[in-house]
Amino acid sequence: MGILYFLLGLWWLFTAFVAGFSEAGSLPWIVLGIIYIVLALGMFGGWNWVWYLGVLLALISIGAALWGWYEADFTMDALWAAIIAMIIPLIILWYLFRRNVKAFFLGS
Repeated sequence: MGILYFLLGLWWLFTAFVAGFSEAGSLPWIVLGIIYIVLALGMFGGWNWVWYLGVLLALISIGAALWGWYEADFTMDALWAAIIAMIIPLIILWYLFRRNVKAFFLGS
């Protein structure tokens, strides 16, 4: 899981680099890249606050997918795009809420 977050962080930083660091629109991608890299390092370290951050980011991703469907006026194409965009965050949530994973991060 940590490796995927690390690669995702590198992807966001690469996206910001391609867009050009001087553009204001690249700032969110830089921030996302740094957040995902810190999340990846925390996953490897088993830091307990990382579990909460992972859940939060997965929920935000699901909300963003549903918002994209809303913005596209609830079309079928946008519905399929939203479903596909929600697959990985749902898998992440399923994984993070497994008993052994939750015990690893939260110590309970």
